[in-house]
Amino acid sequence: MNENGRPAPRGRKARLSAPGLAALAPRLALSAGSLLFAYALVEFAVFPFAIAHFSYKLQWRVDLPFLVFCQSTKTHRAPKDYALILGDSYAVGLGEQWDNLNRWTRQAFGSQAVLHARTGRDIITMGHAGAGSLGGLVADPVGKFEFLKKTVLYKLSEPKVVLAYFYEGNDLDNNLRDLGNRYLGKYDEARLHDPAYFKEFIRKAVVEEDDTFRRSRRFHLDQNLIFWKFVKSSSRKLWEVLSGAAPQAQAATLFGANLVRLGPRVVAVPDRLQGPSLEMTPEEVKRGVHVFEQSLRYLREYLPRSRILVVYVPAPLSCYELASDWISVEPYLERTPYHEARKVRPRSDHIAGLIREAAGRAGCGFVDTRPALRLQARNKLLHGGTDWKHLTRVGYAALAEAILPDLERAFRETR
Repeated sequence: MNENGRPAPRGRKARLSAPGLAALAPRLALSAGSLLFAYALVEFAVFPFAIAHFSYKLQWRVDLPFLVFCQSTKTHRAPKDYALILGDSYAVGLGEQWDNLNRWTRQAFGSQAVLHARTGRDIITMGHAGAGSLGGLVADPVGKFEFLKKTVLYKLSEPKVVLAYFYEGNDLDNNLRDLGNRYLGKYDEARLHDPAYFKEFIRKAVVEEDDTFRRSRRFHLDQNLIFWKFVKSSSRKLWEVLSGAAPQAQAATLFGANLVRLGPRVVAVPDRLQGPSLEMTPEEVKRGVHVFEQSLRYLREYLPRSRILVVYVPAPLSCYELASDWISVEPYLERTPYHEARKVRPRSDHIAGLIREAAGRAGCGFVDTRPALRLQARNKLLHGGTDWKHLTRVGYAALAEAILPDLERAFRETR
């Protein structure tokens, strides 16, 4: 209707009067306030508890530092009086069990699943596949702890116990790689074994260069809004969330060079399996162990109230009784993959001795899981299926059982 009470001409849009806008404004404000309240309720009251029940597919959309709150091997929303596992893919728990896991579940896997079930305690991991000591024991945990310290609802207390996994199969090789990429040519090689100088190198070139640590230094309040970030990430990659397949580990190719004895049987296992760094020279081994020890010392100083146990995890070839005279190993330094089988156990003993000594000098405990794994490997394969580089479910169970007595003792000592 127009101002004379007559119908407005057809096709002309009716204009909202100023009094009409004034009447509508409170409703709009109420609607906006309701939406804001609902969002805040989800962000700060619901989501912090909801992520503890996310399946693995949904966890892939959660901001990386917060993934510890998604893990199913804990009974509290935020881990409490917990053990923290650090290291590479063995600390993650990768292997056949993970490859075959339904990604729409949150079923626990790896050694952390067994340790949680056996102790009833919170067991979480910050393992990083492919990491050496600098990444797995320093950059990853320090970066995440520093970031979470800045949050409102996701602070993480210092763990009661730290299980620092050392994997015999490639940790020393990865440490040499990191030295080449981060240290050599940029820092004084003559001062490589100077603890104070190397500690400063770790602080500058490892910790301060970590992406998560950098985020902690430019932290803004909006980084507490992880539900909002989750929604944005899920919206951008909805198809990947709903139908994307997880990458599968590639099984090694069988050539028949590696033979192992299982009870009365001789069984062929894949060539190019990981061994105890047989291709490395004594000086290279020394350097790799030095990187491990200095990383462990840095971790020890960063978590002064935690009881740290170094867990020695053997390579596949170190677990079995070898039935062939020569074995084929995965080469990391572009050298021959073929070595005499008789050298495997002595090299394993040598490296284990060096790591034990390094752990002692750093004020940490040492757990040698080789005897327990070798006992199981007398009659059964502990690796294989889709992934010969990692343990199977049975293998991780054996690993966890080997750790269990020392873990329980460490918990008692930290009361």
